[in-house]
Amino acid sequence: MKMRSGKTEKLAAIDIGTNSTRLLAVNVRALELKKILYPAISRQMQITRLGKNTDGTGIILPESAEKTVSVLENYSKFIKEIGVDRCRAVGTRVLRKASNSGDFIKQVEKRTGIKVEIISGNEEAALSFRGAVGIISEKAHTVTSGENILAIDVGGGSTELILGGPDGKIEQMDSIDIGSVVLSERFLNHKKPSEKEILGLEDFAEKTLLPVSSNIKETGYSSVIGLAGTISALASIDLCLKNYDRDKIHGHYLSLDKIKRLYKMLCSTDLKERKTITGLEPARADIIVGGAAITVKLLELLGAHGLIVSESDILEGIIYSIF
Repeated sequence: MKMRSGKTEKLAAIDIGTNSTRLLAVNVRALELKKILYPAISRQMQITRLGKNTDGTGIILPESAEKTVSVLENYSKFIKEIGVDRCRAVGTRVLRKASNSGDFIKQVEKRTGIKVEIISGNEEAALSFRGAVGIISEKAHTVTSGENILAIDVGGGSTELILGGPDGKIEQMDSIDIGSVVLSERFLNHKKPSEKEILGLEDFAEKTLLPVSSNIKETGYSSVIGLAGTISALASIDLCLKNYDRDKIHGHYLSLDKIKRLYKMLCSTDLKERKTITGLEPARADIIVGGAAITVKLLELLGAHGLIVSESDILEGIIYSIF
């Protein structure tokens, strides 16, 4: 669909992930051919942990489903109140994996009217890249040879690596079955990670990430963008933000050395201590170690010196897909 210049629509995107459920509502107005404005009306996020223990049980737990549906009820009420014209809701890894995801989707539609679409890992990667690619600017840091941009999206249940150009054209994309929730639940059994747990976690992450990262390193890239909750949390900790500040996080550069220091600090604290770290949302304290480990291992395997943090991700990609 092509909009006539001047026409404005309200669009909404919902991302139902393993760890969180998020909403982006925007005004979209056609300015000229292939160019739009979409100032955000609202950004909302709730940690709902829909994928809690899904790897072990193979199902979405009733309490996790109820918490997520309750949040979606609030989102549905909100988008009706503001008069959203079109909405797209997508589910990612947890809904791809859980045997009862069909029941969950039916429950969501019955109680909220929202139709949830389960997308593939590759489409998840493509949407994330489309949403994030606009961050490349004068803040971009050259990390190795090549002209492609590499976006890494460390989610709760999976990690996406997308290689493409500044124009949004994708050259290669991979969805890897490893995320902050999955890794933390699988390897970290103590409030303060033991050395054995950390070594096991890191070894598994390295072996899982090696094949894809080797291919990307061989192809080459010019800049690395980091997306999603883990990387935003690392930036927030680095910036010592007492309250979430999207403008400060968006475009922040994190060197590999800095991420390693943050990771070492997180590994040396127990859960209670991590919940008090400035910049870290307490609800993310139990999974941040797993997410940070993935980030460190990826950058090491890629031979990258660091990454640029983007707060634009799959939600913006969903908005583009609606338009």
